[in-house]
Amino acid sequence: MLLAKDWTFIEKFWLVDLSGTASVLSRQYANRGIKATDPADLFRSCLLMLQVGCPCVTAWVDELRRVPLYAIISGFLPGNTPGVGTFYDFFTRRWLSASPHLTAPVKPKRKKRLSIRHPKPDTTYRRERFGQERGKAA
Repeated sequence: MLLAKDWTFIEKFWLVDLSGTASVLSRQYANRGIKATDPADLFRSCLLMLQVGCPCVTAWVDELRRVPLYAIISGFLPGNTPGVGTFYDFFTRRWLSASPHLTAPVKPKRKKRLSIRHPKPDTTYRRERFGQERGKAA
């Protein structure tokens, strides 16, 4: 049974032609070996995931397997949807930066902790104390 919100997804994603993106997206895929999942379908599925409001890729893969309409709109056969690893592989191929992170990791310098059981003696206090005593005595 289709709901009203399902028809908006059908109109947005079924009628949108993303075939022009296939040439751009497929540049980072090899021509040899096992045929990869169509990058345009993965891209369409990611856009649908954002439109549906699914919080993470793992939950989205479960939704693709549970709701055949999402699989069909994405361009997959209902029984043959990609797994979580396929989506993460797609994300790493689309990441154009040399670094896998958005920002460089900033770690503060670690301070040496003084041992509570064996604290260092405060020699400055002892010197001042003995120096004052010597000064008074002299």
